[in-house]
Amino acid sequence: KSTSERRINPNGRTMALLYRYMLPTLADSLATQTSPDGVPRDVLGAAKRRLRVNEYLGLFEERIGLPYNNTFSFRVLGGYRNLEVKTPGEGGQVEGVFYWPLRYNLGGLNQLSGYPYFTKRGSKFLYSRVGYTFPLVQRLKTSFLNFHFASIYAELFGEAGAMGNFTDANFDPMSRDHILFKGLTQEDFLTDVGIELRMRMFTFYRIPMVSFFQIAHPLNRDRERAPRLRAWEEAQATLPPDQRSDADRPDRIDKFRLYFGLGF
Repeated sequence: KSTSERRINPNGRTMALLYRYMLPTLADSLATQTSPDGVPRDVLGAAKRRLRVNEYLGLFEERIGLPYNNTFSFRVLGGYRNLEVKTPGEGGQVEGVFYWPLRYNLGGLNQLSGYPYFTKRGSKFLYSRVGYTFPLVQRLKTSFLNFHFASIYAELFGEAGAMGNFTDANFDPMSRDHILFKGLTQEDFLTDVGIELRMRMFTFYRIPMVSFFQIAHPLNRDRERAPRLRAWEEAQATLPPDQRSDADRPDRIDKFRLYFGLGF
């Protein structure tokens, strides 16, 4: 394969392990902690006692070349931080929603593409992807303005991912409810399937470029909606009967999500 061809259909293996030790000093109310006097500390403030965060990340990806430029690929990515972070909306409008350095996110392009960005947030996650890539047009001789198109590949893929936000991570192999760790259940997993088209192209005759178009379909729309619906029902229960309304009742997410990109 040429170098430009490997950009849209690479082969090989990737492995990575990362450990990071952090001492966040911005605010101590961003993580769920028990205060000495038992009073919740939900106000943003200086950290009187530093959080000690241990982070572990692991990645394994294999892309196996097959005849006729076909490729089978799979990827597993996981992350773990030894703390429980506040959920969006918890602890005020600032820290619970917009604070991100201690929180993982799942959702969006190539991170559960069938779901919106920031669908899942927490301090532990597991993500996997399986794909099959094959050429549609290997010699595409056409151009538009100063863009020259060379080849088109397609990939069929499926994704699965789960997010956890718990402190007790004891492995429980005998439990029927918990899959990997105590606190991570089957209901935490989301899956999707999709197809992606990748186009190898050039501009100004020499500069290689890559464009892609992706469409993904979520397989667990009701499961994704469940926590939002539960939070809405709890909020409605606190209102007087005459103030309750179904106008803002959470809907299921779209059946399809589209992505497009162009770059060097």
